[in-house]
Amino acid sequence: MPRIQTKPTDGGAACRQTKTSKILCNISPSIAVRFNSSQGRHFVATEELRPGQVLLQEEAFAAVLIPEGARRELFPNEDVYCHHCLERTEFPVPCLTCSFSSYCSELCRECAWNQYHWLECSLGGLLLALGTFSQLALRTVLLAGMHEVERAEKLESGAGQRPSGEHSVRVNPDHRVELSSCSRTSGAGDGVPRDSQSRYQMIHSLLTHTKWQTPEHRFLCGLTAAAVCQEIRRLGLESQLVSECLELDTVSEQDQGLRILGVALLRHLLQLECNAQAITVFRDTGVGHSHVAEMEEVRIATAFYSTVSLLNHSCEPNTSITFQNTTITVRASQHIPAGQEVLHCYGPHLSRMAVRERQRALRLQYFFHCQCTACVREEGSVGMDSVLGQFLCSHCGMELQDSEEAHCTCPTSSCGLIVSKQALFQQVKEVRGQIEVARHLSTQHPDEALRLLSECQQLAHTLLSDQHPLQGEIEDGLAQVYASQ
Repeated sequence: MPRIQTKPTDGGAACRQTKTSKILCNISPSIAVRFNSSQGRHFVATEELRPGQVLLQEEAFAAVLIPEGARRELFPNEDVYCHHCLERTEFPVPCLTCSFSSYCSELCRECAWNQYHWLECSLGGLLLALGTFSQLALRTVLLAGMHEVERAEKLESGAGQRPSGEHSVRVNPDHRVELSSCSRTSGAGDGVPRDSQSRYQMIHSLLTHTKWQTPEHRFLCGLTAAAVCQEIRRLGLESQLVSECLELDTVSEQDQGLRILGVALLRHLLQLECNAQAITVFRDTGVGHSHVAEMEEVRIATAFYSTVSLLNHSCEPNTSITFQNTTITVRASQHIPAGQEVLHCYGPHLSRMAVRERQRALRLQYFFHCQCTACVREEGSVGMDSVLGQFLCSHCGMELQDSEEAHCTCPTSSCGLIVSKQALFQQVKEVRGQIEVARHLSTQHPDEALRLLSECQQLAHTLLSDQHPLQGEIEDGLAQVYASQ
């Protein structure tokens, strides 16, 4: 018989301790939180950092697996990874009630049910239709608990009084951000919270950028929050969600509790546009039959991280991130001197996108004009489009510059070569096609693949700057052919 949808009265805390919160948040004593009006809260190095040094490890406050469905022929995400801890599993344990969620063990299934799936299970079809962000917003509220959500709303509005010992943010004159009475690890930087309650307070305080969001997006987020609340009411689950958490008895009081849920959902939906963190894994593409594996980075989940969200963006970051299930690890990717900001890439990266393309992407999603060192350096090249700046003059080898809409010119006065942009892009297209042919030949005909890639390399040296992404693709192709021989 199907399980009756009722909220569990206990067991959630035990599950959280035994399975999901081995590391809530662990921060190196070598970094600390600072605050100023231009950068907001951000991390800086308090001492010299070495490449590869672990700076931060954090368990996701909430994470939701991204369904792939028919987009992959075999083994979509929902059939391969645990819907609770994201552990890869060969023998998934299905939910006892719905046909979608599955887990790596009975323990994860019980933890998920106790913490959030008791409600999500009934809303499964709606949440799938509304998208991953709607499910992540709801799961964040359920994991925090309605008491904590109500308290966060009251503290923000000024209606609530902080009890003695309550976590509070204060800014010192030297721009250090501290949280009083927060749990600490030995030597951890500046008291960033590590318990679930204060971590939710940090998530609740993340910016929504409401005034920058389009009216259409704000309306869609509001409609999504309303649809979830309406479905909860239609299924008769608001009394279990609201009254047991907030001890509200009358219908009018339960309506007030549902309003608190709706406001929180709307807030998190708006926050996720700028603060969601993709969880990725490396997966074999299955292309070719070589013993050299060809891997691709695949996004499998979206998550809320309270502390990682404090890292500011750079198109040329000094950190790298890796994932172990829902735990993120941030490492220094280069030497970072004391006093320098610790920076993370939000997606638009120097090696993959031109400056104009990066700036446009960051403005559209994150609502700021990036002034990182890479963008300042590229924008400082007068009149130069970054894409064209990666092409070389075939006569003198200087980087070409924009001159008019359809052409670019050599900046050397003695040369002055004028080249059609269309001709340059066509040459790049031909090189890419030759690289793709070489990849298909690399297993059965490595000598022919090597010849094609060598030709591509010779042409690239005269056509493209060393920073052009195509140079890296050629080098990768050559490495794969050599390893296959």
